[in-house]
Amino acid sequence: MTEPVPTDPRAERERDRCGRLRFRASAALHKSGLSAGSGGPAGCGSGAPG
Repeated sequence: MTEPVPTDPRAERERDRCGRLRFRASAALHKSGLSAGSGGPAGCGSGAPG
């Protein structure tokens, strides 16, 4: 069994911030009638080519 890797608090905060940003962007697109797969700028590890 492997030991757990200690997490960097800065990396965890960045991951949380990006998650909130993606959630808010997704909600805004949904409200406007668009979908997350409709293109636009890539950001914060979305995986979309940009």
